[in-house]
Amino acid sequence: MIGKNLENMLQKAKIKQKELAKRINLTPAAINNYIKEKSEPNLKILIDIAKELNITTDELLGIEKKSELPEHTKLIKKLNELSEIECHKLNIFADGLISNRPEEQKEKTYTIIKEIENEELNEMFSKLNFGEQNEVLGYIQKKIKLKEEEKDKK
Repeated sequence: MIGKNLENMLQKAKIKQKELAKRINLTPAAINNYIKEKSEPNLKILIDIAKELNITTDELLGIEKKSELPEHTKLIKKLNELSEIECHKLNIFADGLISNRPEEQKEKTYTIIKEIENEELNEMFSKLNFGEQNEVLGYIQKKIKLKEEEKDKK
């Protein structure tokens, strides 16, 4: 199960099987058996290996994590359809929501997104957690910058 992943992670970390075995109190043969998939490590050993290689157990097991939540994905698709003016409005809206401004100022930002007349976009944004909202704000700002750079080139 972890064979190829372990081998790749060892190469990436520039650690030899023998060195890893010594660090986690195993025999080099045990590490070799994991790589050749002749045996599987127990949970404790799996965690120890991941810690030594500075990776997650998911990475070691080859479990791919979803980079975006479904709402996040829908929102990014929607953002790509926005005009430059809509991006600017949404940027102001998002910045207002995630800033430390007083509530009455945040209320003003809600009215800005209403001008876009896109309740679905507003609803999707509000479902995101604070970190995701920050990511979206960064995405919007990059999109605005790219559009401005394109305009300057023309």
